[in-house]
Amino acid sequence: MALTTPQDYSERVLACWLGKAVGGTLGQAFEGQTGPHHVDFYDPVPTGMIPNDDLDLQVLWAVVLDRMDQVVVDRRVLGRAWWDHVQFPWGEYGVARRNMALGLEPPLTGSFDNWFTQGMGGAIRSEIWACLAPGDPVLAAAYAVEDACIDHDGEGIWAEVFLAAMQSAAFVETDTDA
Repeated sequence: MALTTPQDYSERVLACWLGKAVGGTLGQAFEGQTGPHHVDFYDPVPTGMIPNDDLDLQVLWAVVLDRMDQVVVDRRVLGRAWWDHVQFPWGEYGVARRNMALGLEPPLTGSFDNWFTQGMGGAIRSEIWACLAPGDPVLAAAYAVEDACIDHDGEGIWAEVFLAAMQSAAFVETDTDA
């Protein structure tokens, strides 16, 4: 299956973002809790999207890239946007901000004195890179590295790389084994 029209691409990107928004909204009530959870209904059913770091950071990346005359996905560009706009104080987000305040730049902001290097904060931001590199897993993975190194190292980076590449391939591949 190939992306044959701009409409086809738009529909797939919209489906990606809607899925992310729905998942983040429905999952928020359980964030940070241990499971397994046996949920078969929501009462009340949410009627709107909630603010959610899983999506908010990707929206920031989209805005930053959209404002560029020549789009460049680069850790320094993303790191600057992080410093200017990301105020989340917890986990790897807070460590990255502290490291930036110390004068470090990515990738050191993600690796220095960071006990969250293996966290999922990067992995939850992977969809944007697939949407910007549909059908090009290598490029999506390269973009993911630039993002994840801001607040992760090691497996925390590789998790985002894997998901971005897989999601990029999903734009054009219907065989899940492939």
